[in-house]
Amino acid sequence: LKQYVAGGGKLLVMDSLDNGGKTGSKLIHQFGMKFKRPYTPLSGKLAVSDGWPAPTVKNSLEIEGGEPFVTLGGRTVGAQVKYNKGEVWAIGFADRFTDNQMGFIANVTPKDDLVPVFEYVFTLLRQMVEGHKESTTTAPARPPALLFPEVFRKFP
Repeated sequence: LKQYVAGGGKLLVMDSLDNGGKTGSKLIHQFGMKFKRPYTPLSGKLAVSDGWPAPTVKNSLEIEGGEPFVTLGGRTVGAQVKYNKGEVWAIGFADRFTDNQMGFIANVTPKDDLVPVFEYVFTLLRQMVEGHKESTTTAPARPPALLFPEVFRKFP
């Protein structure tokens, strides 16, 4: 894993309170980060970079180490570290992106409360892959299939 990242690879590690294990911390520890335990409940609207959507999350884990890119109540819940030619990204609110919170099926048109969540995911992925820091939407409430068509074409 370290060799992959050092050679220019990008790694996203998502963890949440629902995951009782420590696998996420084991993965990011080798890059100087960890998901903080024991757990201190962190819920609310994310404080994000300019232009990024700001969804509301429940039960986020705090992250120690790395460069914060999203906080909640002044605590880091998303951090990133450069490692040689690559990057490691970690977020502590993975449960926000589960099917039961995202609409269950891939071709759903998100309701107003879900638009920032979908937009946050796509903005994060585009930032990681392409280096774009700005939000991905120009119009509110576009279906996700229009935001990331190359992915959704693979599904019926």
